[in-house]
Amino acid sequence: MSKIEVEQKFTILKVDGIENQLHDFGAKFVSEMIFTDVYWDRHDCILTLKDHWLRQRQGKWELKCPSVGNDTNKTACTLYTEHTVEETILQIVSPILETQTGISMSCLADFTAFANLEQICRIETTRKEYILGKFTIVLDKTDFGFQIGEIEIVVDSNEHVPEALDKISDLANRLGLESKTRIPGKVDAYLQRHRPDHYRKLIQLQVLSENPKK
Repeated sequence: MSKIEVEQKFTILKVDGIENQLHDFGAKFVSEMIFTDVYWDRHDCILTLKDHWLRQRQGKWELKCPSVGNDTNKTACTLYTEHTVEETILQIVSPILETQTGISMSCLADFTAFANLEQICRIETTRKEYILGKFTIVLDKTDFGFQIGEIEIVVDSNEHVPEALDKISDLANRLGLESKTRIPGKVDAYLQRHRPDHYRKLIQLQVLSENPKK
């Protein structure tokens, strides 16, 4: 099953400060968890250069690819469709990689070896999650010290995206968060630090937006 994630990231200066704000707005604390994301691509980075992000989160396969209308350079929000069914993921990535899965190629664990995919990014994240109405708000801290927050609404069709964008922008403004420019996320930061050549290619192709200078 696929879903469209409409999300806006924001910079965290002080975790206690934003948590107090969320409590004041009536947000409900849901959980704190630690999880590991492993991202996969081929040596030529063909998937990520086409803005397709194949990952394992706690061993479960997921693929995030752009939804209609996604433009990471003109809006603070991003729109990605998330796929979690392995057969669907194989159908999407196989043409990009120019591979044929065949009848016996039924799981992504086998496919990664068949398609010569390799780990390009591994991030452990400590996440605090809050719920405020239809919004999910998360506060993340990675194992390399990067902190980021995110406001998210999940919709089931593109026709509901404009309303979701307006709602996220309104909440971000009420919380006093930056809402005009895109904030780089965890993977952006990791690639910038550990795979700078890969990161520069993504910037050149406008898959990612360059980290704004402070």
